[in-house]
Amino acid sequence: MNIDYEYHESDVLVIGGGLAGTNSACHVKKTDPNLRTILVDKGTVGRSGASVFAAGVYNVVFPGDDFDDYLEEFVYRGEFLNDQRWVERYLNRNYGVAMQMVGWGEADGKTVLERDERGEFVRRKSRGHIKSTHCVLHPLETMQTMRDQCEAMGVLIRDRIMIYDLLMVEGRVCGALGFSVREGTVHVFLARATVICSAGSGFKSVFVGHRNLTGDLQAAAFRAGAQLVGMEKTHANTGSAAHDIHGLNLFVGSGGRFINGNGSEFMEDYDILGSRARLQDLAIALSREVDEGRGPIYMDMRKVGLADQELMRRVLPETFRTWDAAGVKPFESPVEWIVSWAGSRTAGGGVRINERCETSLPGLFAAGDLTDEPVHGTYAFGGVNVAFAAVSGAVSGEEAARTVSSAPGTPSRKGVGDMVGNSVENMLAPLRRKSGSDPRDVVEKTLKVMVQDVGFLKEKGKIVQGLSELENAKDMADDVAAGDFHELMIALESQSQPLFGSLMLESALIREESRGFHFRLEYPYSDNENWLRWVVVQQGDKGPKFSTEEIPQLFYEPTTARHRAPGTTQAEAQEYGLSSAAARRVAEPAVRGGGVHD
Repeated sequence: MNIDYEYHESDVLVIGGGLAGTNSACHVKKTDPNLRTILVDKGTVGRSGASVFAAGVYNVVFPGDDFDDYLEEFVYRGEFLNDQRWVERYLNRNYGVAMQMVGWGEADGKTVLERDERGEFVRRKSRGHIKSTHCVLHPLETMQTMRDQCEAMGVLIRDRIMIYDLLMVEGRVCGALGFSVREGTVHVFLARATVICSAGSGFKSVFVGHRNLTGDLQAAAFRAGAQLVGMEKTHANTGSAAHDIHGLNLFVGSGGRFINGNGSEFMEDYDILGSRARLQDLAIALSREVDEGRGPIYMDMRKVGLADQELMRRVLPETFRTWDAAGVKPFESPVEWIVSWAGSRTAGGGVRINERCETSLPGLFAAGDLTDEPVHGTYAFGGVNVAFAAVSGAVSGEEAARTVSSAPGTPSRKGVGDMVGNSVENMLAPLRRKSGSDPRDVVEKTLKVMVQDVGFLKEKGKIVQGLSELENAKDMADDVAAGDFHELMIALESQSQPLFGSLMLESALIREESRGFHFRLEYPYSDNENWLRWVVVQQGDKGPKFSTEEIPQLFYEPTTARHRAPGTTQAEAQEYGLSSAAARRVAEPAVRGGGVHD
């Protein structure tokens, strides 16, 4: 097989073209315009990935907002699994990063955040919000703005290149390797600093626009020795049972409500916010309603006003084009709704970073969805995912740029020759097989284990059996075959899925409590005495090594030894003698006030 190679050298390599990656690349150039910066994406920067399906919500903390209110709400709504130092940094950078994107959009003739007739930013309360709010984001215009800004600042963009492996010299990441999905050329990127910003793994599940979000760089970082954290926090969203749409935050923030098969609006029995509850409350509650015979579930938007209906159509055009084509009238009749598995995406586990976006590997930074989103904890409230992507993108770009002056130069082609050869051999192995497993079968088997066999209501026996089944899926993944380079992309995507599934179930077996999306039937409460801990995993000589670390409760801590977990009813909480989570102040943050314009 004759393969063409292309080599690229840069000061900073950014991988992933969503809101995190584009912000990272722009902030590299903003920090030092002379740095050679390359931005690589498996799809098309500005038109693929999760950011273009951001469902219209973006959390902005304005200068007049109460810093302490937000800090406290992040911590206790995130169920005390947050990295509170990261929450502080997020709050101090959030407004400036958002307003910079707004300014870039206005200069480009595009709308990033919706304004009302007075020119004020529209602010809403939706999933999980109590004192906090979100703005209304125009995701497509935002991402086109970010691509345009990258190009204007001199970032070299390379579309449709799948990155497979990280390159390392003497224990330091010095770039990455992948291939062109269309041409089949192998691309070797050598860099003094590398930032990974692509998505976590959604396991090709039923959620809009996310089937190419397969955790490729999470897997590459893990193979290289990076620490992952919180893999038991497998994320879930909810969506239409029949159609691939998005927009839940706007739906429930505008008066939409969940009803069960009995016609009852049931969510108030699970959470004080009812249908505006956090995603973990919704995922577990909807699962229980169906499991206990009260399904199916419906989204009822018959009380949504005309102005909000029009806003939804403008902000969520893909959703309403789909429904209109199918003859669905969501404002006239309830729409059947399901829990949709999202794996390590959004607030799921991922690559561990410190507040400077450094990973545990020298030379490697990370931002956005492929991290464990440390501000979220379990899942704090709506609009944080995209805002964290933007903020962490900005931080990662700045910090990577600052390290370049003291980083080693890019290695020579000869210096990485053996490493490149071995990586290419592994990457192209499915192409060299004349027959083998179908990658779609690997994905289907993994999904069956994670969603049907183990599910959202976990218990030890099901987890242990699931781990056994995933060993079979791993064997299948090791033998996948591909007929061309497009099929090679699908084959490589499939190989990560049983790996992630096993890491998730092993972590779930370790955490003996219920918190966030992690619900253990044997432990239907959150145990603050024993489980204010992160579950950490890292590749070892004989396979994954798991450990736990105590979480510093820097500014707020829980008030009780145990509290009510998401997915338990008020009656059950009384039976167990549990109260809702509450936070008490431990210390003042070192920096407060946020809202500094970048």
